[in-house]
Amino acid sequence: MITISQPKTSKDLEGVAEVAFRVDGETMSRFWTDQYADTFRLQGRENARAAAFAFPEHTLAAKDGEKVVGMIVFSEAYANFEGEPLIPDSAIVNNVYVLPEYRGRGIGRLLLDAALERLQTYSTIVLYVYEDNLDAKDFYRHYGFRFDGISFLDGEVYRGYFQRMTLDNSASRLARIRDNEKKSHTVLYTSEKLYDSGSWLHKPVKTVQELADHFAGHQDLRVLDLGCGVGRNSIYLAERFRDISCAFDCVDLLDVAIERLMNNARERDVSQFINGIVGSIEEYEIRPASYDLILAVSALEHVESEAVFRKKLAEIRAGIREKGIVCLIINSDTRESRADTEELLEAQFEVNLPSDAVTEILSDTFRGWEVLKSTVIHQEYDIPRDNFMSRLHTHVVTFAARKL
Repeated sequence: MITISQPKTSKDLEGVAEVAFRVDGETMSRFWTDQYADTFRLQGRENARAAAFAFPEHTLAAKDGEKVVGMIVFSEAYANFEGEPLIPDSAIVNNVYVLPEYRGRGIGRLLLDAALERLQTYSTIVLYVYEDNLDAKDFYRHYGFRFDGISFLDGEVYRGYFQRMTLDNSASRLARIRDNEKKSHTVLYTSEKLYDSGSWLHKPVKTVQELADHFAGHQDLRVLDLGCGVGRNSIYLAERFRDISCAFDCVDLLDVAIERLMNNARERDVSQFINGIVGSIEEYEIRPASYDLILAVSALEHVESEAVFRKKLAEIRAGIREKGIVCLIINSDTRESRADTEELLEAQFEVNLPSDAVTEILSDTFRGWEVLKSTVIHQEYDIPRDNFMSRLHTHVVTFAARKL
């Protein structure tokens, strides 16, 4: 399990130094001048160690167990370069480094998320990136960093220009994402009619339909639908099991979603089974052994952090009755861009983990359960964002399991 913390021991700081030395030598060296490459060969390890021990309070380390596998440096006192315009009320992040063998697991995201959380009181976050380091620039663009037109030449270390990228941090990332999601979902919920042909809501999710057969013969059915939207899945199940004792707790952050849910339930004469709850998934308390089925379709990636994601999964596990089932559909590895220009945008997902990490977390959480379905499928679709359409590229993780 990867953890993020400030390095507090000499062993941790030695690990930070090793990460800096290896990543500089194995990754950043392709951008260096010949002169600096010679200097690094002689002094690189010593300089990395000196820097690690000099600024522990401005460093975060990613650890796999006791091993340091990544690092980030940040400073609340941003110092501009000579002749460069100063940005008031700003802080800086740099050296988002992850060991090559640990890349592709979302560790860079965890480090940057943790640093930004510590810097959330600053209105602007600054970083510098080498102009030809295209992978790093794409990574930062996902977070909303943009090149602000300021460049400088560092002829001693790098062969070309550094570019300054800035992030408007006046609104927190969480607030930004939730505001954008509210806008896009309001458009979707008010423009589409449940189960209409041609609508993305024209039928319940296929996996939900498949799992319904497992409850044939039940006389009492309790269902929790987290991120229920307008009732695409719960209303289908309520109609199917209306002749038995059934109850559905349907939770969504948006007032408009719950309003539409209850309207749809009344239209289809199942409102007596539906309990619409306006609130966040984080705040909804799942009582132990309360439900036969817990659904979370494109919902858990919208909790506020990976830590909350893991905690809510543990709650879900505890909330299932004997022989009960979980159905979890989670977007992962999500990349977002403008549909018209293909400009990369900050992905509007609070938790955006690699698909391998999601499947590993799910497997660990529900270890010992009967896995009914486990798939990862690439999907691409457009959604409204303000005055343009955004294109999402995502790996959808579908996981269903039954408590034994």
